[in-house]
Amino acid sequence: MDAEIRTLSKIFQGDVQFLVPMFQRPYVWNQEDQWDPLWDDVEAVADRLLTNGENDLTPLFLGAIVVAQQHTATGDLDLRHIVDGQQRLTTVQLLLDAVEEVIRQHGDDRDSKRLRKLVINDQDLFEGDRLFKVWPTNVDQDAFRMAMDDDVLVPDDYMDRRIAQAHDVFKKKARHWADVHGDTEKCVEKLTALTTVLIRYLQVVVIDLTPDDDDQMIFETLNARGTPLLASDLVKNYLIREAVEQNLDSKSLYQDHWLDFDTERWRKEVRLGRIYWPRVDAFLYSWMVMELAREVSTQRMFSEFLALARGSGGGPAGIMADLARFGKIYDHLDSFLEDSSSSGRFFYRWRTMQVSVLTPLLMWIYSNEDVLGDEQMTLSLEMLESWMVRRMVCRSSTRGHGQFLYSLLKELKAAPSEAFASVLSDRLLQESADAAGWPTDAQFKTAIVENPLYRQLTRSRLRIVLEAIEDHLREVSGKTEESCPKNLTVEHVMPQQWDPAWLLPEDSGDGAKERRETLLHTLGNLTLVNEKLNPALSNSKWSKKKPALVKHSVLHLKDDIVEAVDWDEDSIFKRSERLAEIVCEIWPRPEDPS
Repeated sequence: MDAEIRTLSKIFQGDVQFLVPMFQRPYVWNQEDQWDPLWDDVEAVADRLLTNGENDLTPLFLGAIVVAQQHTATGDLDLRHIVDGQQRLTTVQLLLDAVEEVIRQHGDDRDSKRLRKLVINDQDLFEGDRLFKVWPTNVDQDAFRMAMDDDVLVPDDYMDRRIAQAHDVFKKKARHWADVHGDTEKCVEKLTALTTVLIRYLQVVVIDLTPDDDDQMIFETLNARGTPLLASDLVKNYLIREAVEQNLDSKSLYQDHWLDFDTERWRKEVRLGRIYWPRVDAFLYSWMVMELAREVSTQRMFSEFLALARGSGGGPAGIMADLARFGKIYDHLDSFLEDSSSSGRFFYRWRTMQVSVLTPLLMWIYSNEDVLGDEQMTLSLEMLESWMVRRMVCRSSTRGHGQFLYSLLKELKAAPSEAFASVLSDRLLQESADAAGWPTDAQFKTAIVENPLYRQLTRSRLRIVLEAIEDHLREVSGKTEESCPKNLTVEHVMPQQWDPAWLLPEDSGDGAKERRETLLHTLGNLTLVNEKLNPALSNSKWSKKKPALVKHSVLHLKDDIVEAVDWDEDSIFKRSERLAEIVCEIWPRPEDPS
């Protein structure tokens, strides 16, 4: 390989096209981290040029790129693959074209032509996409084409793409810096200085590979030593390289199975446990756990994938097809409608509880939906929901949670499809350890009656318990109503600030205050209201608060509360006992009678 420092005029001189191979990631640079700093540096050099001339003007170094020459016929377009640095080179092209558009409208036509030669190849010799000096990877091509076409507005459908946004940002910055609506002569002078800086004072180290160099292996090596790539980017690189080596149609494989993973929605960050990951990597992790039925090191995901792929008999085509299939299932889990059906309620509660450790198991279950049938699917989701909610209310430890679920997944994958639900039930009931046990009715009821759930659970998690009780009360009443509304306010019946409106009886014995403070936050003292009560009303005595609860809540959940003549510790305890019976019916455990 050969390395040389070159200006942009030298890099883009002649008829050349730098191609981003499909195995590379899409364009991901953004305004805060890359576009603004680049423009600030360019602007600073242009300001120095205007102030001091070219004497001792220090060039701006943009970093390095690695390119590989491609074999072409004599006189044809000079083609080079960008092995490393595609984000940088794409950004530079967007910058050059954006500035050229501003100059064409407000500057010297000669400057426009100077920049145009660095953006567009000879229009007499080439046409279509071969006109561009840089051609991005598949998923970015339409947005790039739109952004670089200065004669039309970029459609709204493409303005959320980073390539289009970058072009727009640079154009606005150039217009603002040159003050295009101010003094015309000064504007032209500034744009000429900017042109000079872009052509002569931006430098890049260009590393040219020889035909004997393996460009894809060099890509992996470079990015394994510091450049932040997603694990999924390395996976894509490996799969496409394997497809090429096996003489498969890599372009069709990419279009059919991977293209969607390169879109913005797969690269947004999502929460997985305690950390935030790009969604595509969170999916890849869940898919690998599902396949291996064991923990996967998040620090060694690509290495783990290589071991999995090399042990698979499907080859790159089979793996890519499998990933595409499970990507659709992962999407399905993410977008499942949270309606009043049992499955709709399951997904609402699962998402609220954020039990992401269940994702690999759910992916496998839904991949076998047709085989398992509706009855087993419904029963399985109901058991998993009961297991999750009971453990949440009982404050069961999550330490070792994952290991149990991985072993459960392994056992379920080996079970006959017709026995799936029974194997799941038996396995959940057999586990007695705190890390994985399915709390009994006695344990569940004790937690409902005694635990200060208002302090122990997040509001969203507490609401799913109260909402479920409301839905149950509506069902048993025989009234055909909609499900309980979401995001209602959790209200204490006896207020948290109970003194002085709710004084303890004079004959209260020792420990009465402590008992009240304990019962205050249990489920029996909590309800949902349609409108939040103001503090004065919320903390008022029972004779005033009772009609307020009637006014601000149309829920069945309040009925037994407002029927009470007085509201005290015994009222709270008895209501907790009644609610405990109800939640055991909502989330049953098979070995105990409902």
